[in-house]
Amino acid sequence: MRIAGMVLVAGLVPAVLSAQGPAAGAGPGAPAPRTPLRLTMAEAVSRALQAGDEIRIARAQVRQARGQVTQAWASALPEIRWSLTYQRTLASSFRAQMAGAGTGGPSFDPDTTQSLADRVKYLEDHLLDGSAAMSGLGRLFAHLPFGPPNTYIATLTFSQTLFQGGKVGAGIRGAHAYERAAQATLDDTQQDLAYRVKLAYLGALFAQRMLDISEATQVQVNEHLRAVTVNHRVGSTGDYDLLRSQVESANQEPAVLAARNNLETSQLELKRLINAPVDQPLELTTAVLAEADSLPEVDTVALEAEVPERSSITAADANVEFRRQAVRVYRGDLYPSLKFTMSYGGTAYPSGVFPSYGQFKRDWIATVSLSMPLFDGFRTHGQVEQARAELMRAEAQASQAREGVAIQVVQARSEMQRARVLVAARRQTVAQAARAYHLADVRYANGIASSIEVSDARLALQQARVNEAQSMRDYLVAMAGLERALGRPVPLARPAQRVAERGAGQ
Repeated sequence: MRIAGMVLVAGLVPAVLSAQGPAAGAGPGAPAPRTPLRLTMAEAVSRALQAGDEIRIARAQVRQARGQVTQAWASALPEIRWSLTYQRTLASSFRAQMAGAGTGGPSFDPDTTQSLADRVKYLEDHLLDGSAAMSGLGRLFAHLPFGPPNTYIATLTFSQTLFQGGKVGAGIRGAHAYERAAQATLDDTQQDLAYRVKLAYLGALFAQRMLDISEATQVQVNEHLRAVTVNHRVGSTGDYDLLRSQVESANQEPAVLAARNNLETSQLELKRLINAPVDQPLELTTAVLAEADSLPEVDTVALEAEVPERSSITAADANVEFRRQAVRVYRGDLYPSLKFTMSYGGTAYPSGVFPSYGQFKRDWIATVSLSMPLFDGFRTHGQVEQARAELMRAEAQASQAREGVAIQVVQARSEMQRARVLVAARRQTVAQAARAYHLADVRYANGIASSIEVSDARLALQQARVNEAQSMRDYLVAMAGLERALGRPVPLARPAQRVAERGAGQ
C-alpha cells in the first residue's frame, strides 16, 4: 500500500505542477499567445494577391496606362477654356502724357459769344502754338486703354485640331496598346507571385514532413534504446550494442533540431510573401505531402491539347503594337497641321474697382491656322529611325517570349512526368522498407537479429520516407511550374479516370 501511494503521489505531482506552471509564470501583463493562422494553398495565394507589394506596383502601372489613354483622347477632342484677368496700373507714362496734353501751353477755351472774326482769329492764334491740337488729342485718347487704373479681360476660347498628320489616331491606338501591355504585365505578375507562393507553401509542407519523419525516427530510436538497455541488464546484449544505440539516439537530436529550424525558415519565407506578421503562427491545412494517394492526378490526354496563354506573350504583342504606333506618331511631324480656334471675350476699363456688364467691349475672333514643317535639322527623321529601331527590338523580344514559353511548357511536362514516375516508385520503396523494419524489429525481439540490423532497417525506412516526400514535393512543384508555363491551371483527371490509370500502371 505504501508503494502504491508513493506511485500515485509521484504521478499527481507533475500533473499539478504542469497545470499550475503557465498560470504561475504568466503575469497579469504577459501577452496572450496569438491564434495560429490557418491557410490552405489557395488561401495563401489569394492573400498574397490581395496584399502583395508586387501586385500594387503592377496595378499602379495599369492605372498610369489608363491615364495615358485619357491624355491621348484629349488630343482628339476640342478644348474649351475660360479666363478672367484683372490688371491694376499703379503708374503709367501714358497717364502723365495725357494729363499734361492740355496744360503744356496756353489753354484752348474759345468764347462762343464773340464775333466770327474774333473767334477765327482766336483759333488761328492757338493753332500756331499747338494748344488746340494737344487739347483735342487729350480728349480723343481719354477713354482708350492707355494707362487706365483698372483693366478686366474675360475670354472664352475654343480650339480643335483638324489634321495633324495622323498623330492623334496613332497616339490613341498606341495608348490603348500600352494599357493592354500594362494589364498583361499585371496578370503575369499575379501568376508569377502565385507560383512563388505555391513554392513557398510546398517548401513549408516539405519542411514539416521532414520534421515529422525526424521525430518519428527519434521515437523509434528511443524505443529501440530502451529495449537494448533492458536486454543489456539481463545480459542478452553486449556493451557494443548498448553504446551504438546510445550514440544513435544522441545523433538523432541534432537532426530533429535542424528539421525544426528548416521549418521555421520556410514559414518565414511564406509569411513574407503573404505579408503575415513574423510572430504569427502558421497552420498549413493542405496536407498533400502526407500520403502519395492524396496527390492530384493530371489528365494527360487533355494536357496534350492545351495551348499556352501566357500573359507575357500578350504583353510582348501589345508592346509591339505600341512601338508601331509610336513610329506613326513621330512620322506625323512630317505632315502639315491644321487647327481651328475661336475666341470670344470682352475688355473693360472701369473707373472704379469693379466693372459693370455694359462696360465690357466685346471681341469675337475665329482663326484657322495651317503650319507646315520645312526643315527641322533632321530631328523628325532621327526620331522616326529611333522609333523603328524600338519596333524591331520589340518584335524580336516577342519572338523570344514565344520561344521561351514553348520551351518552358515542354520542360515542365517532362519534369512532371518524371516526378510522377518517381512518386510511384518511392511509394513502393517505403512500403518495402516499412516491412523490412518491422521484420527486423520482430527478429530482434525474438533474439534472432542483431541491433545493427534494426538500425540499418530503420535508417533505410527513414531515407525511403524522405525520398518519397521529396518526390511528392517535386511532383507538385512541377505541376505548379506547368501551370505557370501554360498561364492557367492544368486539367485534372476525374476519380474514375485516376483508378483506371493506376490499374494500368500496376
